[in-house]
Amino acid sequence: MLTLLKHIFGDGLTPDRRIAVFTKPSAQTRFFDDYEQLAAYAREQSPTQDVYFGVGLVAGNPQGRGKEEDIAGIGALWCDIDCVGPKREGKKLPKTIDDALALVAEMPLAPTFIIHSGYGIHVYWCFKEPWIFADEQDRKRAKTLAWGWHGLLCRKAAAHGWALENLGDLTRVLRLPGTLNHKDP
Repeated sequence: MLTLLKHIFGDGLTPDRRIAVFTKPSAQTRFFDDYEQLAAYAREQSPTQDVYFGVGLVAGNPQGRGKEEDIAGIGALWCDIDCVGPKREGKKLPKTIDDALALVAEMPLAPTFIIHSGYGIHVYWCFKEPWIFADEQDRKRAKTLAWGWHGLLCRKAAAHGWALENLGDLTRVLRLPGTLNHKDP
């Protein structure tokens, strides 16, 4: 958990730029500017809650997980690839993790991290350092890049007959590694 977060956000995590942690089913969001406190909270919540983290650093004190205009920077590009599993029968998805990994291998760059998410994988391509947005133009460029990167994966999946949803939005939350997936007990 900490290795991934520190690699993505590095020294971009500050009291002014925090990581959103969202739990479900409680639908609670907490913001952290300290990796150790975030990890302790995630471990405490994981036995009864699904625990997700925001891929974008959040500025200010937004309601909920924050909106696009609250995102102050990103440290990676990401993709979420679901595979066929419980509650996903009949969907046009990769059948196995190996199928999903083969799809990732078709991307133009090798990923930094691949995390098993329960019934699929989360894939991260980390930047050399976090991209902290200087202005709204930076945020728009990041949005275009993230949406386009995930879109490329979706197009490659479509060539295999799979229908993946583009989840390249800057406010995306993904399961925090080391926590439990409670969707299918």
